[in-house]
Amino acid sequence: MEAGRKAILLSESLSSWFWGRGYVENIAAAIGYFVSEEPASSAIYNLSDPIALSQKQWVQRIGQIAGWTGNTLIVPDDQLPEALKPPYNFAQNWTIDSSRFRQATGFTEAFSLEESLKRTIAWHRAHPPEISGEQLESLCQQDEAEERWVAGG
Repeated sequence: MEAGRKAILLSESLSSWFWGRGYVENIAAAIGYFVSEEPASSAIYNLSDPIALSQKQWVQRIGQIAGWTGNTLIVPDDQLPEALKPPYNFAQNWTIDSSRFRQATGFTEAFSLEESLKRTIAWHRAHPPEISGEQLESLCQQDEAEERWVAGG
């Protein structure tokens, strides 16, 4: 998105994949809340955002908040360019139900999903990653494969 891509290609399997995510400040606050409010408790809780989004929804939400005007394109797994194929199996979703923690403790997140994403995007823009030559070459190959696919070639 920051590189000005007109489209982001996602394989069908990845686009519909869910997994539990959590904004670091919300998760840290939940841990701190539990430690200070629940002394001697032996309960075990899952922590994540209260809402799970598919990978496609996640990319679209980030794009919307970041002001990206591109498109998210879903490609059949077997048609995805080799340079863009993720090395993982997305057949099983990895969502977790974290409602038990909120119900048992009364905890609520300080930052909504939208605010969490705004803060994360701002941080990443202020701290761009250092990219090695090898990583840059891989990213260029991905960009080229994506552009060829979008152009129909």
